[in-house]
Amino acid sequence: MNSVNGNNGPRPFSNPYLAGMLLGGALLASFVLLGAGLGASGGIARIGASLSSSIAPVHTAASEYFGAWGERPLRYYLVFMLGGTFLGGLISGVGFVMGGWCPGTAASGAASGKIDAVVFLAGAVGGSILFNELFPLVKPLYSLGDRSLRFIYEDLGVTRAMFALGLTTVGVVVFWLCEWVEKLRNGRSPYLGSPFLKAFSVAYIAAAAGLLILEPGPNAAVAGTSGAAAAESDLLAALDRADDHVEPEELADRLMAGEPGLTVVDVRPVDEYAAFHIRGAINRPYTEDVDKSASFKPTEGLAAAYSALIPDKQTQVIVHCRTGHQASQTFFVLKHLLGYADVRWYDAGWTEWATKLELPVER
Repeated sequence: MNSVNGNNGPRPFSNPYLAGMLLGGALLASFVLLGAGLGASGGIARIGASLSSSIAPVHTAASEYFGAWGERPLRYYLVFMLGGTFLGGLISGVGFVMGGWCPGTAASGAASGKIDAVVFLAGAVGGSILFNELFPLVKPLYSLGDRSLRFIYEDLGVTRAMFALGLTTVGVVVFWLCEWVEKLRNGRSPYLGSPFLKAFSVAYIAAAAGLLILEPGPNAAVAGTSGAAAAESDLLAALDRADDHVEPEELADRLMAGEPGLTVVDVRPVDEYAAFHIRGAINRPYTEDVDKSASFKPTEGLAAAYSALIPDKQTQVIVHCRTGHQASQTFFVLKHLLGYADVRWYDAGWTEWATKLELPVER
C-alpha cells in the first residue's frame, strides 16, 4: 500500500499494527492519566452543568448526572481544551472548520462566525441540560439487564488468564485473516507470513500464556471464606428486610426536633459535602476507609478515626451518600467491623433528600 507524496513520489504507509498499538496506547494513557477519553462532548456537558448550577444549585448538586461533577464542573481539562479550540478558531479565521461539526471543530467554527456552528454548540449545551433533567426517565435503560458487576470470564466459567489467552489468540487470528483477505483482493499483502507478523503473533500469545503461570491456583483462597460468605449473606438478608433503613421524613422530623444522641454521617467527597448537605451531618468520605488497593485499612486505625467523630458506640448513627452505594461500605465498617450498636442506612441519600424542598439542608 502506498500514499502519494507530491515531492518524492509514492511512499509506503506506516506499519498499521504498530500505528494501532500506538493509538491504543495513547487512548489507554488518556484514561489512566485523565480518567476519560479524548472526546470533547464531556466539556460541553460540563458547561451545561455550570449553567444549570448557576440557576438551581441545590437541584443540580442532587442530580445524578450533573451532580457527580461537584460544585465546580468547569474545572476539567476538556473545558479548557474547548476554550483553547475556540481561541484557536478565532485566530485561524474562516476556513479552519472542515465540513461537518463535532464539539471541538464547532467551537472553532463559532469563533470564525459560522452560524451553523453556533447553533450546534447551543443545541449541544441545551441538550446536555435536557438530558440531565430527563435522566430519571432514561435511567432504567442504563440499568436494563444490570446484574451488578459481572465479568465475561465468570459467565463463561473460565479463569481470567484463560480468557485473556483465548481473546489474544482470537485477535491474532483476526490479524492473519485480515492480511489474507487483503491478499485475495489486491493480489499482495506486505505482512502476511512476514517475520514481523510472525514475531508479533508469537510475542502476544506468549505474553498472554504467561498469565497462566502468574494466576493464583484454586487452593489460594483465604481461610475463613465460608464464614465471611455466611456473614455477608446474613447482612444482605437484613438489608432486604430494611431492618436498618430510615426514611427521609423520619430523619427530618428527628433532626428538626433536635433529638440528642443522633449522628448523621455524610460519606460523600469533601467538595460535595461543602456545597450542600443534610443539616447537622458530619463528613467522613468513604474513601478514607480504604487504601490504594481498595482494601479496608487496619481496624485499629478505623476505630481511632471514628472514635474521634463518634465516641460512644451506643450512639444511633445514620449514614448516607449520594445514592446509597458508598454509604453501604461505611455502614459495614461501623456496624460489622467496629461494633457500633445502632447503625442505620439512608439508602436513597442526597439525590432524594435535595429534591424534597421541605427537608432541611445547609452548606
